[in-house]
Amino acid sequence: MNPMIKRWTASTLALAMAVSMGVCASAKPTSSRTLLKPAAGTATTTTSTNAPAVAPVTISANDYSVNVTTNTVQFVRNGKVVTSYQAKLAGNTNKVDVTVLQNSKGNFCVSFTKSDGKGISVNLGSQSDIAFSGNYNTLTFDTTVPVGHDFVVGGTVTTLNVNSPSVVTISADASINSLKVGNKDAAVNVVSGAKVAAGATVSGAVVTGLNNLGSMSSAAVSSTTNKAGYSSPDGTVGNTTSGGLFLEMKDASDTKKYASSISYNSDNSIVIVPKKNNVSLGSLMQDIKLIVRKADTNTMLTGEWNFVKGATESTKASPGTYKYQFTPHQAYKGFDVMIKIQEAGSAAASTVTTSPKIAFYSGVGRGAGGKVDVDVTLPAGVTRGDVLELHAGTWSTTKDLVNSDGGATRTYTVEIDPDEMTTSRAKVYAVLRTNGKTLTSNTINYTYDEDGDTGSLKKPGLSISPSHGDGSFVASVSLPSSVKKNDEVVIYATKKGSSNREVGSADLSDNDAGKTIKINCEVSGSDDDEFKIRATLRSGGQSASSETKTYRIAD
Repeated sequence: MNPMIKRWTASTLALAMAVSMGVCASAKPTSSRTLLKPAAGTATTTTSTNAPAVAPVTISANDYSVNVTTNTVQFVRNGKVVTSYQAKLAGNTNKVDVTVLQNSKGNFCVSFTKSDGKGISVNLGSQSDIAFSGNYNTLTFDTTVPVGHDFVVGGTVTTLNVNSPSVVTISADASINSLKVGNKDAAVNVVSGAKVAAGATVSGAVVTGLNNLGSMSSAAVSSTTNKAGYSSPDGTVGNTTSGGLFLEMKDASDTKKYASSISYNSDNSIVIVPKKNNVSLGSLMQDIKLIVRKADTNTMLTGEWNFVKGATESTKASPGTYKYQFTPHQAYKGFDVMIKIQEAGSAAASTVTTSPKIAFYSGVGRGAGGKVDVDVTLPAGVTRGDVLELHAGTWSTTKDLVNSDGGATRTYTVEIDPDEMTTSRAKVYAVLRTNGKTLTSNTINYTYDEDGDTGSLKKPGLSISPSHGDGSFVASVSLPSSVKKNDEVVIYATKKGSSNREVGSADLSDNDAGKTIKINCEVSGSDDDEFKIRATLRSGGQSASSETKTYRIAD
């Protein structure tokens, strides 16, 4: 099984991200760092008065560090937040659990659970050391992390688990409720000023700077590497459900008995084209294998699968969508799989012969990912029961079509996640399934660029006035001296959870070089909606974006 691998542009190659069965880019080989161990006969689990000093870990500003603010996990480089995720809070706390691990493919990753309940693994590429700041419920350095990966811990941590053979520096600004050193080859230095309420260690580990140190019998069990989702060349798809369970979907065998085609999607939906009409739902499900596992232990979980809302396994599979529900035998939250049935391939031949066409709604296929709108032009002849699949990188979903969609252009929203992109570009396309036919659209490429910039074009400056109001504001854009005729400035507004929208623009001339121009803009929304505003300059095939400003709708 070959999960997806994310490779970024050269400027961000060090932070390649992957959401899969824990597969990321290759980790840095074991470093030559030697843990400082005490001389023979010296105690190894007490204070700095009878244990040697541990060389402090230093982190370069060019390395990525991790900062957690309430439920947001940020990856920071050179003082700038490169990317961030909304994370799930642990239990009844207002803090996040974070684990550093090396997965089964030998890749060095930072792992946590997103706010939607899906796990994520962020790969740090060739970087070997990490600094942590902010607030954590648990921060765990897993037993899978090899020698050569060392850490600096600051901020507030309820429980710090050092289960790896690492050098760990607990900085002066750190406040740790419980320190647990579970690896005999670990070396931990508590810097003067740091607050550690209690600590415990296994025999053989080096802990300096801490007086109230107890003992542990053994290291904690290694965490599992069952991550948010994956897809493989054989068509298998796996996703973590909101209830903390992992669902694997695949064909039951190499030969399908009742279905002519089956496709699995990352939104836990399955599209089935039967070989013939009037086959039962239960018969079609015999061609599908669904495996449910506990996401934390990777062990299989038994339960009952049933069609709901009036359907049963004996129900004839007419074109439409059916809800297939899993009820676990143990105390876990169940979930639904949407079964989408199309017209049998043996039915009358479809009149549709033209593939759909796809384009970016804004005309721009570049940015920091997230929700992106696309326009899909559907061919004439589309009817109820036809299904449109939307693909963006490894993400996919399906839309049920009706007669009125034939010949129309519809706007849909796709999700482009940087951690799920196989390269710095995500391929976006649509697949129309109609009466046994599969018609694939053209492919458009979305390029990941956190600043939306290309080339060496100087960034414009931006200010807005007012910063809040009924939706109308003026964007003042300071232009570089390189501006020339036929260049363009576009003002974009982005609301959280929504795609970029163009809210103003201006065509430029040679006379605008080095000047500040004003552009009237307008956004719409509800009270307290916030928009990130940026100006993008386009010149000679290059683009450069300003720093973002915030506009808030208010009475």
